[in-house]
Amino acid sequence: WSRWAAACPISEADVRGYLKETRHRQARMQQRTRTLVPVVPRLVAAAEDRLRQAELVLAAARETEPGQEFTAGSHRYRRTGRATSHWRPTAVFVTPLTEPETRFDAECEESNAFWT
Repeated sequence: WSRWAAACPISEADVRGYLKETRHRQARMQQRTRTLVPVVPRLVAAAEDRLRQAELVLAAARETEPGQEFTAGSHRYRRTGRATSHWRPTAVFVTPLTEPETRFDAECEESNAFWT
């Protein structure tokens, strides 16, 4: 089989550039981590606040009949939609009173806040 053996077509110069790029990429990621570490507590606090507010809105909206207004935290909302839905039985649609053209699903909002 030695007659068919051949040298590797990838030279040391080709590999050297790849290794250099790998080191630079790793250095950029480490620098980004060092830059963001001081901000992590504020990021976590913001995510927890968002989840807490979404849980308040969902709990209040579930206790409210469609068409009625309710307060969650310091904000006022109106529950919209039907009491039950054939297609999305868990959907709880809510409209902030300060922005009547905006409607969102409180169940979906709470789920997104939980997984953030």
